[in-house]
Amino acid sequence: MGFEDKVRPILEKNCLECHGGKKVKGKVDFSKILTEKDADANFELWETVVEVIEAGEMPPEDKTPLSEEDQKTIVDWYQIRIASEHRGEGDRFQTASSFRPGVSQYPAVAFWI
Repeated sequence: MGFEDKVRPILEKNCLECHGGKKVKGKVDFSKILTEKDADANFELWETVVEVIEAGEMPPEDKTPLSEEDQKTIVDWYQIRIASEHRGEGDRFQTASSFRPGVSQYPAVAFWI
């Protein structure tokens, strides 16, 4: 399930009016997230998107609600991306629980006795 062919069209149809381009509510701008790589670079945003969709907080009451199918598509896409990261399949987003600093993240330190 790809971002560009499944998730992006839902955002364009339902979210960009308030969260993209000239109008950006809540500091959420989906207009700059065009590819799966762009989406991966914004992990915290997707975690929040799923939370507000599941809580029924977005879209707001005065807007057309997402269909159950669209909700499921976004949530399923997110869960697949998270599961792929935990299996080590490619360059996916990293959650706080999946990030483990390795030796390469630390500066070289020499110890002299």
